[in-house]
Amino acid sequence: MKDQLLELIAYAQSVHRAFMDGLSDERRNDPGTWELWSAKDNVVHANFYMNRSLERTEKSLRGEEVDSSGELEETNKGIFNDHHADTWDQVRADSERIFARLIALITSLNEEQLTQNGHFSWARGALGGNFISHALVHPTEHFTTYQIQQGEQEKAVALNQQVVGQLKTVDDLFPYGYSIYNLACTYAKAGLPDQALALLPEALNLQPDLKDWAPQDPDLISLRDLPPFQQLLS
Repeated sequence: MKDQLLELIAYAQSVHRAFMDGLSDERRNDPGTWELWSAKDNVVHANFYMNRSLERTEKSLRGEEVDSSGELEETNKGIFNDHHADTWDQVRADSERIFARLIALITSLNEEQLTQNGHFSWARGALGGNFISHALVHPTEHFTTYQIQQGEQEKAVALNQQVVGQLKTVDDLFPYGYSIYNLACTYAKAGLPDQALALLPEALNLQPDLKDWAPQDPDLISLRDLPPFQQLLS
């Protein structure tokens, strides 16, 4: 499983690099706002949560207490305000440094530490799944949302489809139901309700806990008035 995880993290790094490398000069120079993040804001956000996962793991390994409290929006605003003026050189260097540390850390850990639920209580499941979430799943959500905002729906859908294909190989660490649910959300945001509705039954069957979240999920707002969606949640 460690080898599969390392391969997936290497793939995640390629996703980050491709997102940054594919930006035009205009989009690289877009300053962004708190209400509408720039491409750089999205990469900074992804970097922060990857780094936080690393730091929490390192603290746990040293026997130190990990404080996992904190209000999400307040944290996100702090990230935005603290790093909004960072240069692209800084942001790219941070990404490369964080991935190098993550790969080294995974290499140093044993299978039990990476795959056993509850081994690191703050991780909410297996540590390997936490790494997958913060290195690939969470960043993909932000990168595809940005692409859709820029009118690049096809690019966003293609990226999420590729990511779901990769995640299928690590179902023991990151449940596949969440993966296809995220793809359904991308379809919905991209204006493809039929494709979204085609995936949601399987996603909710595999992960029944998502049935409570789906009606309030802002990513699915375009489906809320559609009878098939309402029937699915009834």
